Amino acid sequence: MTEIENENDNEPAEIPEKYSETSLRLVSYNVNGIKTLKNYSPWNERPGYDDAFRYMKADVVTFQELKLQRSDIDASIANPSGYLSFITVPQSKKGYSGVGVFVRKPCSNEPDIIKQALTVRRAEEGITGFLHMRGARQSYRDCLSDDKYRERCIGGYPSLDDPVQGRHLDSEGRCIVLELGIGLVVISVYCPANSMCTVEGEDFRLLFLQCLFERAENLLRKGKQVVIMGDINVSPNLIDSDEYISDGFEKGTLIKPNEVSEFEAANREEVLKYKTCTESKGLLNGFTFDNTGLEEENRGHDKILHDVTRELQGRRMKMYTVWNTLKNNRPQNIGSRIDLFLATSGIASSAKGSDIWPFLYGSDHCPIYCDFDLESKAVKELAESSKYGTRCNCKHLDAKNYYCVGNSRSIDSFFRKPEKHAVEEEEEGHHTKKEKTTEHTIYVSRKRGSKEQSSLFGFFSVGKTARVESVTEVRTLDATSSSSLFVTEDEDGSDSEAAESHKKISVQEFRKLLQTASCSTIPLCRHHERCAFRTVKSSNSGNVGKKFWCCARRTKSETWDLSKDDGLRKADGGEALDEYNCGYFKWATK
Repeated sequence: MTEIENENDNEPAEIPEKYSETSLRLVSYNVNGIKTLKNYSPWNERPGYDDAFRYMKADVVTFQELKLQRSDIDASIANPSGYLSFITVPQSKKGYSGVGVFVRKPCSNEPDIIKQALTVRRAEEGITGFLHMRGARQSYRDCLSDDKYRERCIGGYPSLDDPVQGRHLDSEGRCIVLELGIGLVVISVYCPANSMCTVEGEDFRLLFLQCLFERAENLLRKGKQVVIMGDINVSPNLIDSDEYISDGFEKGTLIKPNEVSEFEAANREEVLKYKTCTESKGLLNGFTFDNTGLEEENRGHDKILHDVTRELQGRRMKMYTVWNTLKNNRPQNIGSRIDLFLATSGIASSAKGSDIWPFLYGSDHCPIYCDFDLESKAVKELAESSKYGTRCNCKHLDAKNYYCVGNSRSIDSFFRKPEKHAVEEEEEGHHTKKEKTTEHTIYVSRKRGSKEQSSLFGFFSVGKTARVESVTEVRTLDATSSSSLFVTEDEDGSDSEAAESHKKISVQEFRKLLQTASCSTIPLCRHHERCAFRTVKSSNSGNVGKKFWCCARRTKSETWDLSKDDGLRKADGGEALDEYNCGYFKWATK
């Protein structure tokens, strides 16, 4: 299992193994700008998107909030090795929204059910069907009645009959719909949030949600099974919103029970009230089965979706997927759960594992995953009823074709070690292959270096006595390195005069230098954490405008804890230290 360090509790966190060899793993991650992933571990240690997908052991991955323009899409993301890529970006707003779906290409020696499940039969952009199919010059809805293009259409479109409104709804690059070979339709979405709290924004949001759930219902009636995954931007239950719970304790509308497991039962009225306190929550819970056990009628005629992660994890508290990073809420786990897997009953019954991965950084969200057992009775019946074929009708939306990337190689591929394919490895195991020796011509620039102008890396050069214990594990920064999305690892090489002529510094040493240069004056609070830099804004104070250092954690009154332990004890067994704010204060200006 892949291990990395969990910064929240200093315990190792792991990417779990898949449930079985015949299970399908779906992963959803709101990356909040895909270009920023390279600044965080473990993504900066993997040179390509395919490496990141394999790290998560994912079969189908969806990224939301790509924040890419058409000109930003190159072969590295449109044609990752071993994966099919489907990307939608906004038509007018630049660097906004965007959804990408990546489906693993199965190997020849994998079970037939896996090959069938990873065969993309059809693909569509948008949720309403009003966007035009590439090459057809007509909408997906119109193509459904055209014999030439009918096989490319998934169908089940919502009842929205206004083409202008439908195209406007799908113009922001929020949805990709895929139909897999087993008859499973995967809808990857980034739902609107209406963060500006406008009337128009709320109407847009509600219409999008209505079309989303209505289409899932229509597909279910057609005999398909549906999984909606992504950032729904709606927290379904009271225990999925830390802010609402904190406000309830402060106002006295919520009761703190003796046992954590009794929280919802002790606050039954507020729990049920929360499910319909806004129109968006009422719409979501109107289509999803109740998992609190508090509703009298659980199986309504309009209930079609299961909140898979919640049903598998039970009534687990503080299981959040997004945090306010501007308020530094993630260390205290003050957030909400809005990234969901919503599945129809047939496929939901085959779910064997689903959880959040809060130890993976790179965004204000964390990834979520779900493993579906393809050997379950429900999936087998679905696969048998599906007209399975190896023909793919999704080339029109394949990213490398849709964005005219073709088979060109990205620049980062020139700095990778050549990888052996599985077929070559098998042949080497049974047959003795004649090794071919090729001579690599070393390129030497004819340009003369200027002695007057020195490289920036000269200021950070490491002395000749400095040694690196493991060359294969330490990445280097070079003035001639490429600016690909993921930082690549340098190949092993022998010491030579040419290598010494380039002034290099390891990433670890470079980070230490930056910390020394920029953080040496930042004091540490009693938690031994870096303090937050604040400014006095109160006009009633005589210190308005002055700057100060304080503990970055929130005060105890700003959050809640149902456990009996009110604080963290010091290692020496002294008096309790406030878990949320230690009270450290220091003026930064006189």
